[in-house]
Amino acid sequence: GYQGKMQFVVVKQSSDTSDHVVESDNTNADAAVGYLTEPRSRPMIANFTFLAQGSDEPLKYKEGVSGVYINGIVVNANSQNLIESTNLETIQDGALTPKLQHHSVFMDSAGDTSPFKADTSSSGVTAEQLEASLKERATDLVIGTNTLVGGMFLGDAEEAVTSSFNGDKVQGMCAVGPHASGTPTDLCPTYSSKEERYIVDTWFSATDYIGAFSPGSDIENNWASGWTIGLFTAPECPAGTLESEVLLGKKVCSLSGEVTEDLKLVAGNYYKLDGKVAIGKDMGADGTKAGGVSAKLTIEPGVTIFGESGNDYLVVMRGSDIHAVGTSSAPIIMTGRQDILGEADIVNTRGLWGGLVILGQAPINKCSFTNAGTATTAGTRIDPCEKEVEGSAGDTMGGEISNDSSGTLKYVRVQYAGYEVFPGNELNGITFGGVGNGTVVDFIQVHNNQDDCVEFFGGTVDVKHLICTGAGDDNLDIDWGYQGRMQYVLIQQSNGVGDHVVESDNTNSDAAVGYLTEPRSNPIVSNFTFLSSGKDEIFKLKEGVSGQYFNGVAVVKDASTKCIETTKAETALDGAVTPHFSMNSVAMQCNGGFVKTDGAATVADIESIVKEGVNNLYASTSGGGTYVNTLSGPVNGSAESAANVTVIPEKYNADNFFDTTDYIGAVKGATDTWYKNWTLSGTIDVQ
Repeated sequence: GYQGKMQFVVVKQSSDTSDHVVESDNTNADAAVGYLTEPRSRPMIANFTFLAQGSDEPLKYKEGVSGVYINGIVVNANSQNLIESTNLETIQDGALTPKLQHHSVFMDSAGDTSPFKADTSSSGVTAEQLEASLKERATDLVIGTNTLVGGMFLGDAEEAVTSSFNGDKVQGMCAVGPHASGTPTDLCPTYSSKEERYIVDTWFSATDYIGAFSPGSDIENNWASGWTIGLFTAPECPAGTLESEVLLGKKVCSLSGEVTEDLKLVAGNYYKLDGKVAIGKDMGADGTKAGGVSAKLTIEPGVTIFGESGNDYLVVMRGSDIHAVGTSSAPIIMTGRQDILGEADIVNTRGLWGGLVILGQAPINKCSFTNAGTATTAGTRIDPCEKEVEGSAGDTMGGEISNDSSGTLKYVRVQYAGYEVFPGNELNGITFGGVGNGTVVDFIQVHNNQDDCVEFFGGTVDVKHLICTGAGDDNLDIDWGYQGRMQYVLIQQSNGVGDHVVESDNTNSDAAVGYLTEPRSNPIVSNFTFLSSGKDEIFKLKEGVSGQYFNGVAVVKDASTKCIETTKAETALDGAVTPHFSMNSVAMQCNGGFVKTDGAATVADIESIVKEGVNNLYASTSGGGTYVNTLSGPVNGSAESAANVTVIPEKYNADNFFDTTDYIGAVKGATDTWYKNWTLSGTIDVQ
């Protein structure tokens, strides 16, 4: 007959000798008084995490018991049923107390997708009857594979389950049961007839997440840390790393040299790059290079990797993979030691460590040619086309595999990186060298890199949700035949710092092979917001580069610089395969004018190309229009919201990479929050 309430409950079993996590009954098999005797056992439990290791089902409901389970996670290490029930009365409503309910509960039993079990020997209830009864009184009962970080904290799968305390979910939960609509219940004791809304028992904290721990929690930062025993155990340094010190109470596991076996960096430690760390050995352009070794680096959500100088950087070699998948509440962070110690200045600090380099087997156009070509006629590119990457001496990129995969980057922050190896050869925040479109790149921030934010040396990799803040040089540096796509790109330069937002070329001033060499650099970019400091033009389009820009906003904050700079006549020409650049539905405001050229193509030529585009908005100083930006930080205002959108042409979107949007810019409005919470606090201006 227990009828109490609980919230924030963690159960962690330690061995397979344990029994049930929850074993509950009403009258303990005493049929003489009736299994539905009142008061009927009905615990109400919210925000629980049950981690079962036992040989029995995690949840055992028997002899007429009831209960309400809200915002929970149930994970069983063993592949067996999750719920066991006995007695028919357990799935029946009583005279006063209704039967079991589950709301926003995520369940995983080592891949078992049939979690319901009934003890038919004594009760006559079947597994099918149990399942039907539980689903009848459930909202968001999810069966899947858990993604818990460190086996305890919310991952993507768990964060995807909406709390039953959220908005209309409350109404759905409160409506479940045999009671008439609008009738108060023990869970929802208040009903407003005026607003036609239930209010949940205010004893419960109205959390907006499931499980016992809030998003972003880790071993050291959660309500159970510091006073419990046996719940959290600091992980050991993984094989392939070396425990080198303790930093702010955490183990530091060092990586060095070549990593030639798969390596997983688990949450709970810091990971130090000791010099250049290479994942795998170069497998060559097609994966058959003698001596090549393929390896995979997996990084758990919430992991922090750091370096101590520009000589410390991470390289993923051709034929190897990086699987760095964070979450919005637990992003993966790559930074410098001083940042961990709280010694980094969010405005001025740069160059604390090297950066991230990823090398792939996708096409580039910067290599040897069998004939020279001319300034307007492409030479013949060797097959495969390979080249040493900038910033990482001796490491090669390129091949002929457009859909090559180098892994996944998701919810990753690269902070305070960048290093000049020698003049004109620098490590960027992230360098993509010949990376293919089988690679997934989504939700990335690079903050205060010494050189470029990101640089693409050829390749076809697509990117979504990219943020560059405070880069010391350019932000999007496009070279050597890059033909990938981007959507939702937010660039914010610091005052007086940074050169071009986009600096792009085709063959990097190499006229010997022809500025129109294919594959011609041709990024397809939609839904971008470029906030320039005005130190240089926003777009620098040079040496035969192309690029198709849709649905964007490009604004110089204060300085008197122009929007677009071009070099070489070929930049204004169509190539044999790839057309010249274009802009459609782009709002531009640059106080110093519109276009600057080197004279090879005239200002009138470039202005004409831009104005061939449709739905563009021009300021009076840049294009002779009436556009005045109404941005609030990166967020669209009335002028941007009124802009007409251009649909991405089918030839660029046959696989539906681009989401259909009804707005220009990277951020639709105040309710569009994709850039918040996972990014470095204080780095994005929101007015």
